[in-house]
Amino acid sequence: MKPAILYLCHRIPYPPNKGDKIASYHLLKYLSQHYDVYLGCFIDDPTDWQYCPTVDLLCRETCFVALHPTQAKFKSLRALLSGQPMTLPYYASSDMRKWIDRCLDRCRDSHPIRKALVFSSSMAQYLMTASPDLHKVMHFVDLDSEKWRQYAEKKSGLMHLIYQREYHTLARYEKQVCAAFDVSCFVTDTEKNAFTAQLPDSLHHKVRTLENGIDSQYFSPDASFSRETDYPLAQENYVVFTGAMDYWANVDAVCWFVQTVWPIVLQHHPDCRFYIVGSSPHPK
Repeated sequence: MKPAILYLCHRIPYPPNKGDKIASYHLLKYLSQHYDVYLGCFIDDPTDWQYCPTVDLLCRETCFVALHPTQAKFKSLRALLSGQPMTLPYYASSDMRKWIDRCLDRCRDSHPIRKALVFSSSMAQYLMTASPDLHKVMHFVDLDSEKWRQYAEKKSGLMHLIYQREYHTLARYEKQVCAAFDVSCFVTDTEKNAFTAQLPDSLHHKVRTLENGIDSQYFSPDASFSRETDYPLAQENYVVFTGAMDYWANVDAVCWFVQTVWPIVLQHHPDCRFYIVGSSPHPK
């Protein structure tokens, strides 16, 4: 029997069709090779329920909790009365908490869970008061509070105030998470250093960089692959942007590129084409 690990994600780590799912899925796939994984996650897209059996195959036990975005947004308003970041009640679930507590208690003697990996700061709330015997790793991925600061910059009036509040409360909470967990990780050195600069010296040793990996064999220039494609470079000179196209940062990036960079490209290469490839495209 392999050692046990608790793995918490804010979204089901499958299918690997967008940034966070790609990372969380590959972490799950790796963990499953070395641990019996107890996975707890939310499902916020009804079409993702079909993938639960696929995820089950990689885990010892799973807990899938439905998250309805509209209801969750109303729940998050509770935070305005408590001083919490709105992110926490958005992902708060009594079913998730009961399952986590039950797993940790039930497995204590027969198959003890001594390690936990949490993907996304919104899930840290479930282990903030866990036993010190549980080795907890927090994978922030990136600095969520900084995203809210950027949101606030682009808004005015009431939404500016709400986003600014979320930035401050979430930044404070991220520091609390770092203090409560054994290790905190970010994907890039830039984000790691930005977070470390906000911490007291006593917490600096806890912060690490956990870069996104790449399948170096599959993507090797020496790997065998078919050169057949519907868009051969020999016939078209093109640029591709790929990502979830309902995510504001991707929308902003594409709009900026088209307005600022693309006209210059076309001056030099008038036959160029620009493909925007991604799910749930924003009207822009």
